[in-house]
This record gives sequence, structure tokens and C-alpha cells, in this order.
Amino acid sequence: MDNRKIILVVDDSAPDLQLCRGMLKSQFDLRVAMSGQTALHVLDSFRPDLILLDIEMPGMSGFEVMAEINKRPKLDGIPVIFITSHATKELVTKAFRHGVVDYLVKPFRADLLHSKIQIAFTVPPRGISRLPSQASGEFGQKRQTIMLVDDNPTNLTLGKNMLQEYYEVYALPSAERLFKFLEVVTPDLILLDIRMPDMDGYEVIKILKDDARYADIPVIFVTTKAMETDELKGLELGAVDYVTKPFSIAILMKRIETHLALRKTMETRAMEAKDAETSIRLILDSTPLICILRDEINHVIDCNQEALNVFGFSEKSELMKNFGRLYPEFQPDGSRSVNKARNIVNDLLNSGSIENFEWTYQTLEGEPLSLEVKLVLIPWKDTYRIMSYANSDLSKTPPAPARLDDSGNGVRSEPQEPDV
Repeated sequence: MDNRKIILVVDDSAPDLQLCRGMLKSQFDLRVAMSGQTALHVLDSFRPDLILLDIEMPGMSGFEVMAEINKRPKLDGIPVIFITSHATKELVTKAFRHGVVDYLVKPFRADLLHSKIQIAFTVPPRGISRLPSQASGEFGQKRQTIMLVDDNPTNLTLGKNMLQEYYEVYALPSAERLFKFLEVVTPDLILLDIRMPDMDGYEVIKILKDDARYADIPVIFVTTKAMETDELKGLELGAVDYVTKPFSIAILMKRIETHLALRKTMETRAMEAKDAETSIRLILDSTPLICILRDEINHVIDCNQEALNVFGFSEKSELMKNFGRLYPEFQPDGSRSVNKARNIVNDLLNSGSIENFEWTYQTLEGEPLSLEVKLVLIPWKDTYRIMSYANSDLSKTPPAPARLDDSGNGVRSEPQEPDV
């Protein structure tokens, strides 16, 4: 089963399609279309998780394709990233008005493409504006806070006037003022000018990222110099994005909205992961049952003391390393253990849990050990964990499964490392 997200790449340039394929094929299920008309025809038959859409195409432009997508209710909510060979403010503003979540300028690097895609999966669906409810504080919600740092008073005034309708804005003329305000206010995002006297933006972000109190605050660099070397240096130091001065309100607001949404998503996932970890630890420490925890590729990553006692190990690391030895080659019904285990896990992924079923292990000495097992799927960050529970009643010990060799004699199976 291929659980990768599906991305539709629409571009009339075969070399550009091949480039995207090389950058993305290892992580995503890619579909391609070389014209707007073909893309719309393809979208009649399936719904992708994201669309990379070239703007400049003969016959039907990206804007015309986007207009058609917006007319189709079944395609609502699919994030679209525009691809263009040039990005004027007018073009980018028009793109955002059509509902795209972001844009890329050719040629682009693989790391930037992956970053844009991951962000696109976290922002709200097309057509849903976050500003009235989440930014301006309507309906009792707290206004989000932005610190704008620039040594130019004109830029500070302009930026504050653009943003203060939607956010709580602190306009700060220097890095020194920024650090003083950070002692009393923790912002949701920082807009940071690169070219400043005394301490430039690169020095500032190094200090921010080295301080645990501020390391997770997203920083967008603001600069008049849009050279790729500057952009790459900023991203390597931990900036989440770049905006070039003079900027339009539409572009600036969209970038801020995107990264605030991403931060909120990451905080939610971190909280969920923490809750899940606490719950898992509580189960492992308190249940009297045999308890085994596996990761998404079915490797054992933890267990409780009862599991060590029953299977004959003194340390968790020994059990995790040697758990494959506890699988006989065949189950009592004649099926191979590895194949049956794989089928059970596939059923678990579809249902979320599997109630009690009988599974035969073997001890380290090769003796059969039949247990009643239950599996539960636990959400974990962007993936999942598999928790198995088993009753430690060892009274059921069925005869060892056997199979015939080529001569017709019954042979005892040797333990085999499961590949699930």
C-alpha cells in the first residue's frame, strides 16, 4: 500500500517536469500534466494532495487553470503552489488573490521546494481567510504579536501601518531594542531587517537560535538585497522565509499568515506528541499485561517488565535486538509468520485496532508459546506507533507447527527474522 501524498505537477516544460520528478519522487507519488487542459482532465479522475502549477503555459495559463479549479467544489481545499520564471509584485499579488498558498521562482533548489510543500500542507484550505478570526482578535481571541526590526524609521512606520489592523505590532529600530523587548514580550513572529548598523540580522538570528527561550520563534528576513547567497545564508541560520523591500501588503500578509499557521501546527503536534508519550509511558509502567511498542516499520522500540519476564530477557535492549527470534517460521494454521504479521498490520492501519487474536511465538529455547494479542494504533507526531497487549497466561502451549521438506519428512522450522 502506497501511503505517500499525491502531487500533481503541471508544466509544459519536459526538463522542468523531470527536475521536479528527481526532487520529489522518493517522498511523494507524482502525477504530471504538460498543459492546463490535460491537468483539468486528470483532475476529473482523482484528487491530489497538492498541485504544483506553472503560470506561463501556452493555450491555458496557470491563472486560467486556477480559476477552473476554484469552480469545482470537489477540488476545494487542495493547496496550490504557483511556479514561475519571474515574480513581479503584481503577478504574486494576483496569484494570492486566486487562492494559491505560495509560489516558487525557477530555478529553485530541492530544499526550498520541499520546505514550501511541507508548509503548504499546514496552511488553511483555499478560500478560507484566517485574518479576521485569528489575527485581529475577534470573538475573544488574543491578537498575535509581531516584532518588526528595522533601523529605517520610514520602513518601521510603513510596516506597522500595514500590520497593526491585524496584529499587535512592536516597531523596533535596532537589535538592542529587540532584545530588551524580548525580556518582557515573546512574539509569535519576528520580521528582521538584514542590513542594520551595530548588529546585522545574521548576528541577531544566531543569538535568537542559540537561546532556548527564542529559538522556536519564526524569523522572516526583510531586505533590499534579494541575492540567492543572502537568501541561502539566512535560511541556513534558521530564518523561515525572505521578503524583499519594497514589499506589497498582499505578499507580506500571506507570508506572515503562512508561517504563523505553520508554527501553530507545530506547537499542536508537539503537544499531541507529548500527550501520546505520557500515555504510552503510563501504559508500559502500569499494565499487568505483556506490552510491546513498535514503530511505523514494525520494529520493537520499547516494552514493559512483564514482556521481559515472559520472553526471558533481562534488558529491554536485548528484547528489541532479538525479538525476531521469537517468531517461528510458521503459525499453527500453516501460514508463514512474517506474511501473516504483515497482513495483520495492514488490517490495523485500516481499522485502528484489532481485537483479541491468537498468535504463537517461540521461546529462546525454541518452545512454542501461544498468546492472545490485541493491537492498537496510536497517533505519533506525523506517523504512528503500534501497541500490542497480550495476556501472560502461559497455560496454552500448542504443539510446534511443522511442514514437510522435499522428501516428505516433517521438519521443525528454524526461527526467522520477520521482515515487517
